[in-house]
Amino acid sequence: MAFDNNVPLAANQIAADLAAVNANWELVARNGANTDITSLGALSGAQTIPTINLTGGQIAFPATAVPSADPNTLDDYEEGYHPVTVTCSTSGSYTVGISTQFAYTKIGRVVHVIGQVEITGATSPVGDIRVSLPFTCATLTHTAELAAGSVILYNHGGTIPNGIHVRLTDAAAYFEFINVADNGLAVILNQGNVDTAWNLGVDLTYIAV
Repeated sequence: MAFDNNVPLAANQIAADLAAVNANWELVARNGANTDITSLGALSGAQTIPTINLTGGQIAFPATAVPSADPNTLDDYEEGYHPVTVTCSTSGSYTVGISTQFAYTKIGRVVHVIGQVEITGATSPVGDIRVSLPFTCATLTHTAELAAGSVILYNHGGTIPNGIHVRLTDAAAYFEFINVADNGLAVILNQGNVDTAWNLGVDLTYIAV
């Protein structure tokens, strides 16, 4: 179903007409002019509109995303805080103290995470240190999911030359710390590299499933 925008129609008449058809209607702005969605009421189904003017300034997405297979379709947006947990690959964990959350913004599959947390204790940690993320990392071709963000680790009581970096794992909702030694070899940090109390900060963008 199409409306010719050269013929003026009242907003209530358009709403009434749309209510009489199924969800697979199509709205076409034939003269290429901007279309004010708010004047048309709630819309559903497929629409062809050159430009959408959001006079209210907002686009609302559902709390649970409805994934689209179309690479050109935006299907999710979310802002929030992620309560951080820090565990080890074999067993045990660390206590996250005063600062406990990362902030994140998710646009489609792209997730940006920032924040700092304070570790105040440990419970028998054994293995590589793992810091939780709000969403599971995707598995992409050619390991394209392995983003390298910025991370800082301080007050850890040890000596870690050359600094540290983020190491993501596909199909997992955590990151690890990686250190590149003088000989170029990569080493993942474990409980032996830090005390039971330390601080970390992260600025990371990655692709979620």
